[in-house]
Amino acid sequence: MNSWAIKIGGSLYKSSELMKWLDAIANYSDKNIVIIPGGGPFADQVRAADKKFNLDPHKAHMMAILAMQQYGTMLTSMCPSMQLASNVGNVRLAWEDNKVAVWEPFDMVSNECALKASWEHTSDSIAAWFSSYMQIDNLVLVKSTDKVINNKDIKMLVEFGCVDKELPKLLNEYNIDLHVMHKSQIIKFEDLMKQ
Repeated sequence: MNSWAIKIGGSLYKSSELMKWLDAIANYSDKNIVIIPGGGPFADQVRAADKKFNLDPHKAHMMAILAMQQYGTMLTSMCPSMQLASNVGNVRLAWEDNKVAVWEPFDMVSNECALKASWEHTSDSIAAWFSSYMQIDNLVLVKSTDKVINNKDIKMLVEFGCVDKELPKLLNEYNIDLHVMHKSQIIKFEDLMKQ
């Protein structure tokens, strides 16, 4: 079954393109899509707390996962045709209802994810792990930085700080096709969905 994981970067929180992306994705709800939310301003608060209080790394990591969950809840509030899903079964139920699933990561990351709990694994790496877990071969990362517009080399994207340094290793290990898109490239996304 062809399916898609789309990671919506937290940086889109302040962008007028966020709602456009949600509308565009909702138009392809028959494509078995699950959104992996970034952390956005919610994760920024965790980073600030970590800097101020020098939090336990594992607890800070789990707070950041909760930030992803908050961002995802916000996305479903903005787009009622999307449905929160905390596990594989719920994702598939959303697909059966012809809805876009929005992953709530806390329970699965807490109980099943083997990635190291640290800031080295951002929501990009978690998106790759979840894609592998769901046996999804196609991962789209939607980013705000202009550095991704003409640069698709994963090593350069790591060097520029566009993705975390663990992501290339995970993509290779999980055999996932990565598509990195700038927030302005909605037409490119729609062309990809039409293939």
